[in-house]
This record gives sequence, C-alpha cells and structure tokens, in this order.
Amino acid sequence: MLHPLVDAGQNGVELVCTDRQIRRVFPILATYIRDHPKQCLIACCAKNQCLKSTGQYPPNFVAQGLQPIFSPFWADLPHADIFTVITSDILHQLHQGIFKDHFKKWCTVLMGKQDFDAHFCAMPVKQWTGTDHKQVQCIFLMALVGTAPHPDVIKAGSSLLNYTYLTQYQSHTDCMLVTLQQALDGFHAAKDVFVKLRCCKHFNVPKIHSLQHYVETIRSLGSLDGLNTETLEWLHINFAKKAYTASNQRDYSIQMTRWLQCQEAVIWFSLFLTWHNGNNHPVPHPADDCSGSNESDAPPIHVTELLNYTMPRLTKPLPSGSSYLQYLQQNHGAVDFLHTLQDFLSTLTNGHQYFQPNLNDCFDCFSNVVI
Repeated sequence: MLHPLVDAGQNGVELVCTDRQIRRVFPILATYIRDHPKQCLIACCAKNQCLKSTGQYPPNFVAQGLQPIFSPFWADLPHADIFTVITSDILHQLHQGIFKDHFKKWCTVLMGKQDFDAHFCAMPVKQWTGTDHKQVQCIFLMALVGTAPHPDVIKAGSSLLNYTYLTQYQSHTDCMLVTLQQALDGFHAAKDVFVKLRCCKHFNVPKIHSLQHYVETIRSLGSLDGLNTETLEWLHINFAKKAYTASNQRDYSIQMTRWLQCQEAVIWFSLFLTWHNGNNHPVPHPADDCSGSNESDAPPIHVTELLNYTMPRLTKPLPSGSSYLQYLQQNHGAVDFLHTLQDFLSTLTNGHQYFQPNLNDCFDCFSNVVI
C-alpha cells in the first residue's frame, strides 16, 4: 500500500497545492500513530523497551531489545527513521496507562477498595474510555485529601495530573514546556512514596519512562492533540462498532456501508432542516444597520427560490487563481463589482443580509461564462 511513496519520496511528485499552484513535493513518513504494542511491532522492539532510545542494529540488537521482523513496510521509504516517527499517545500512555493501570491502582491499595468504590460509585462503567478518565481526574485529587497516609502521595498526584493537563494543550510555548518538565520532575521526586508504602515494587514501566520524551516530541512534531489515538478510537466506534452492531453479523460489510450511508443522509437532511427553519442564520450586528430599519420584518427566504435558481455553467478558472477585489478593480476594470454583488445577493435573498462581501474577500476569475 505504501510502495508508491518510495518513488514519490525519491523523485518527487507534482501536486496541486491549496493556492492552485502545481509544485513538486517529496512525501515522507513523518509520524506513526498507534498504541504501544503496534508501535513495538513495526519498530522491531520488545514490549518492555523504549522505542525512542532504541535504534542500533546488529551485532548487539538482541541485547538492546530489538527483534527481527520480515520486511517492515518502512524499510525502503526514503528518509524514514522509524524511531523518530513514533509519537507519544495521551490516551494509552497517560489516561489508560499511567493513570488507570498504575496510579489509580496504587491509590486503591492505600485507600482500600471499598472506600475507593464509595467515592466513585456514581460512575457505573464497564469499560473506561478517555472521557471517563478525564472526568475522574477532575475529582481524583480531592478524593485523596484526608485519606492519603503521606503528603507525597498528594504531591505525586498533583504533579501527574498537571502534567496530563499540560500535554493536552493545542499549542505550547517555551515557558509552558518548562512548566511541563517541572511537573514531571515533581512526580519523579515524590513517586518513591508508593514503593515505601508497598503499593508497587518498582517504576521500570515503559509508559512511565515514555513521559520523558513528551517535550522532545512536542518540539519536533507539534502539539500532541493531533497525534492522539483517541480521535482514531472515536472514529472506530462511530464508523465500525456501531455499524457492525446495526447489522445481523452476516455479510456485514454491505450492511455497514448502507447503514453509514443512511446515517450520512439523515445528518445532511437534519442540517438542511436546521437551515430551513432559520436556526442557522447569523444575526446582524445593530451597528451595521445604518438606516434604522428592522430586518426582522423582512420576508423570510424561501428554499424553493434557491433550489430553483439555475447556476450558470463556468469554465475552468484562470491559472492566476483567486484574486482580491483591489486586483479586479485595477486589472479588470471592475470598479462597481462589490456594490453590484451586494445588490445581487440582497435581491436573491429577499433583502436579508446573509452574505456581506468586503474588500478582503477573494474571487475566482473565469475566462468566460455560459448562461
């Protein structure tokens, strides 16, 4: 499936960019977003090894935790370093990994299972999702106050939760990354209390070790919200699990496809009804009404008028692409274009000012129009 990327990465391929210009690009493998077992598989590493620190091959690859694999998909891809494209995963490493599988279990041993269940008995969930973890994290620290036998338990929990919250930001500054590293240092400074209280034996856990690579990943690949597997999990639920449940589990591929098509049709029709009922029309600002007239008294727009409107058939746009209004006025002599367009849109919508073109809008130029 990725074989065409080999030639494209070496020789380049011409693509149409967003500005409609054709450029030669060289696509490469930048990130690999999967859970830890899948990442270990394609990185040829043992599951108890760090995927970032490993990277040396024979003769000592067995001693370093590397495992042989038959023809990995990234072997022939140009400029592909599989150990640098492995991304940090907030869902499986922080929410379901460190918080649920480790920190929550340590606190359960300290508080007792009965007291712990009493604090969270209002959440009867069979399988925890990322949303459930986030809801518990909001009140988890308060549940520890008064029941934790040592103050370092609160310090470790506070630092870990601060670290989890900071990693979910959509953008990070240098100051925020320093704060992120300080939260991690605070967790490491207080985590030994769990060994002293016999909640765990050691911290030689790959997911805990992976925390030290988050700052590096953010600096090299950007914020982690776009590299989180939670988005893929929700897509799998909405487009696979729900569709399979709606079928009779026999010849389910065709049934799943039809079910998804029906769901898409219902969504589009619901959006159409919302627009038709006027719930999606923007409210004009009072300052924009210079005449003092009340636009709410204007007759409503009829959907049939827009549906029956015949759009002119246009040829392909000029190679110049979209142009600003000032360019149209100077090079094409369209001095009254903006005023005429506003009058046309006002006539089309029965006086409603739903569309307000301005000098900052771009317009496509066509060589001719056939009406």
